[in-house]
Amino acid sequence: NKELLVIAQDSTSYGWDLEEKVYLSDLLVELNTIKEIEWIRLHYAHPAHLSKKIINSIADSEKVCKYVDMPVQHASDKMLKNMRRGLGNKGIRKRIKDLREKIPEVALRTTLIVGHPGESEEDFNILKEFIEQIRFDRLGIFTYSEEEGTIAANLEDEIPREVKDQRRNMLLDIQHEISIEKNESF
Repeated sequence: NKELLVIAQDSTSYGWDLEEKVYLSDLLVELNTIKEIEWIRLHYAHPAHLSKKIINSIADSEKVCKYVDMPVQHASDKMLKNMRRGLGNKGIRKRIKDLREKIPEVALRTTLIVGHPGESEEDFNILKEFIEQIRFDRLGIFTYSEEEGTIAANLEDEIPREVKDQRRNMLLDIQHEISIEKNESF
């Protein structure tokens, strides 16, 4: 079996930099016609750029895996704004709803960051509730750590390591239960 990975930090902005703009949906339609390729897996669909056109091309392409890795990072509007994610909680939920309506069998994976500078207990609770309600198929959770050259590197990392770890572990426990339930349904 030959699988093609379409991978970029934000694959959903494919073609925007070209003189004659093309879009990820165009690429997926074209790749779907290549006989030698059996599966196409798309990585890192930024929620703010995941258009209906892209969702439709995933749904309509038999070779594109019905698996979307959409790194949402957080669910609190305040934190999403601080992280410059381009969409708030409501917008992310809308993208997920659109995906699940158009592709009912879609498997969703995301990554989240806990302990980002300024994350309050309320922000964390919004994130926790979001995970419980959305019920992702796969979930990666990272604790914030300062990365040189990022906007957040200038912010004071005031959340203690043990709080970050507690928050991460709490979310992992929730996801573990969701994964058990989903696996049992198979």
